[in-house]
Amino acid sequence: MMQQHNYKKNLMMSGNAKGVLFGAVTVVILAIIGSFFVPQPWLPLLDNLHWTVSSGAAFLLAWMGYRQAYPEQREPRRWFLLGIGSYFVGQLCWDVQSVIGWNPFPAPADFFYLMLGPCCILGLLSALKLHLSHAKLTAAKLDMAVMTIAVIGLILLIYMGRQADSNALQLLVLVFYPAGLLSAACFALLLVPFLRLRLQLGWLLLLGGLALEGGIWMQWNLNVIDQVNIDGSLLNHVFSASDLLLGLGAMHWMATPSGNRTYIRICQGIQRAIPLMAMLIAISTIYFMMMDTATPIAKSIALASCLSIIALAMVRQSILLAESERLLTAEQLIEEGQLRYQHLAHHDILTGLPNRLLFQDRLSHALALSARNNNRVGMLFIDIDHFKNINDSLGHVIGDELLVAIVERLKLRIREQDTFARLGGDEFVLLIEQLQNASEAATIASNLLDALKTPFHLSGNCEVVISASIGISVCPEDTQDATQLIRNADSAMYRAKDTGRNRYQFYTEELTKRAQERLMTESRLRQAIRDKAFVLHYQPIYAKAENVVGPPHISSCECLIRWQQEDGSLIYPDHFIPCAEETGLIIPIGEWVLDHACAQLAEWDTRLPDNTLSMAVNISARHFCDVNFVTTVHEVLKHHGIAPGRLTIEITENAVMDRMDIAIPTLQTLVRTGVHIALDDFGTGQSSLAKLKTLPIHALKIDREFVKDIPDSTDDMQLAASIIRMAQGLHLQTVAEGVETQEQYDFLAQAGCDKFQGYLLSRPVTAEKIYTLLAASAELATA
Repeated sequence: MMQQHNYKKNLMMSGNAKGVLFGAVTVVILAIIGSFFVPQPWLPLLDNLHWTVSSGAAFLLAWMGYRQAYPEQREPRRWFLLGIGSYFVGQLCWDVQSVIGWNPFPAPADFFYLMLGPCCILGLLSALKLHLSHAKLTAAKLDMAVMTIAVIGLILLIYMGRQADSNALQLLVLVFYPAGLLSAACFALLLVPFLRLRLQLGWLLLLGGLALEGGIWMQWNLNVIDQVNIDGSLLNHVFSASDLLLGLGAMHWMATPSGNRTYIRICQGIQRAIPLMAMLIAISTIYFMMMDTATPIAKSIALASCLSIIALAMVRQSILLAESERLLTAEQLIEEGQLRYQHLAHHDILTGLPNRLLFQDRLSHALALSARNNNRVGMLFIDIDHFKNINDSLGHVIGDELLVAIVERLKLRIREQDTFARLGGDEFVLLIEQLQNASEAATIASNLLDALKTPFHLSGNCEVVISASIGISVCPEDTQDATQLIRNADSAMYRAKDTGRNRYQFYTEELTKRAQERLMTESRLRQAIRDKAFVLHYQPIYAKAENVVGPPHISSCECLIRWQQEDGSLIYPDHFIPCAEETGLIIPIGEWVLDHACAQLAEWDTRLPDNTLSMAVNISARHFCDVNFVTTVHEVLKHHGIAPGRLTIEITENAVMDRMDIAIPTLQTLVRTGVHIALDDFGTGQSSLAKLKTLPIHALKIDREFVKDIPDSTDDMQLAASIIRMAQGLHLQTVAEGVETQEQYDFLAQAGCDKFQGYLLSRPVTAEKIYTLLAASAELATA
């Protein structure tokens, strides 16, 4: 649209241009009419008049065109202006020569006349430079040279048979007049196929002006040679018309390539035919050379022209052949680049395995074949156990190296016809086509797990031992839908993790039900966080009396979260905390618990000024490892005015041992500020005594598993007593959980346990009930 607008604007003529054109045309017409009535002696003066006016008008039109040119048009129009201006200067010199009666040949006027053709050629060449590569520009120049040689050769053949008195310089000038202009016209023609030029008015006017001017000069020179009087002839008037055409062509010149595909193909065909055209010119030149009427010098000229044309055509083809080879090489590189791009688009960059996109395509194809041939398809969903810990502790570079090593090892256990793909992170899938039965999938999964048992030796003398969890889903037994098949295998993989990791699990409908329940729980849990639909209950922790037989007293309490439903019922943590930990919602929930527990402690302090009760808050492993956890604890304590020593952070044994690199600095920071730390569920995790003695903690909480069978199990009694003695040796307090009978309490107290928690002493109760117990204790103490 913009090009069309520019083209239409380019065709518009200003009032000055119209005035110049109208005046020049009027003078030429009047000169034509006057030539029939003016006496013979006045005809040369009349010719000079309309030549001067038309060439001057052409110069003014070219100058106006240059003034209004767009940047891409300015260079060609500058050369056109220079050529037409030189021609106009030549006409003025001719006028002076005529007035003074001095008419040598060649004369100064001839020099300026002759500049028109070369200047137009340079202008056209500058247009080519804007659009062509170096090789194609060279080919265009060679084609121009061929045309020029052909034109000069033909002109010489014509002139040599018509004159005998001209010397070499005069002959050269006579030839150069039409040769320069006709060569420029040929160059203008060549612009069409090389630039795929739209045939616009400016190009047509310029081409017509050059061809007409060159043809007239050829005939005019022949008349001069033959000594024919041409004063006042129609030929002289056509000179003025060609001048005006040149001026208009220079004014409206535009080189706009066409986007029409058919036109482009035609232009390409013309380019390929140019060498054939050159050969035809050479053949016609040879024909002239063989004529009996041709003089020896004419034959020599024809032979030289023929040989030059053939040589230039061969050079042109060599250049284009080299360009074609270069383009072929470029196309090959592009094709290779496209293949690499397609590979990257469908393969994982790190491992080179098919990515999700390619895997989905192969899965759809495999399921289609399964439906057609009535065979099974197996899907294995593979997840590396605890891979995040490797990334966090050893860095992502080692993590990436490990993934590559895992892939290379597993590929040795996978059949070539199966598709092994990486979905992202440490998640992989294996598509087993033409599965015989479910046990075959189990065998493959077992082989993959065995392949991972051998330690991996990575950079920096790093040895890593890993395992994986694999979920298996089979088509058509489980589903025939591609998305559901992956989802089923994913659910089975999570089941494998829940049951201990380093194993495989088959999909069952129960897993889908559990997955749907998990999604629903997550959605409702997010809404509960927004609505603050949680309440805290508190279970007292009792410290034994200094006299073992005396009654214990409340020393602290542990806050326990409950999810309150719209009907007032409560959901206990076992039903929603696992989902919160998986989704990361445990962090905002943990922050809410910490804040409300400290707020409640501050409220009790207000109501009971002598209150010394401390508060224990369970913190999940994910929340404990959060970078903002320590800051959150400090801000909460400061906001509610609670002394750090009255807050006990309970963290599970596994949470500390799994992330020692983060846990130890966090524990040290909390302990330095006065916060107490209790290791929860002690005895059920994976801690060693060597690691335990380095932990900055204050208490061990004996898990209820070691308490519930006391006094019936002597083993549990020995284990509980051993834990208490070990804690005493490490100067740690002990808290027994799940104390439900008097026998359990008596044994643990006698063994030296410091604190007790369980239904025997108190169930979890509301904050108001805790206040009642504290108030009663305060009254008893003052009684």
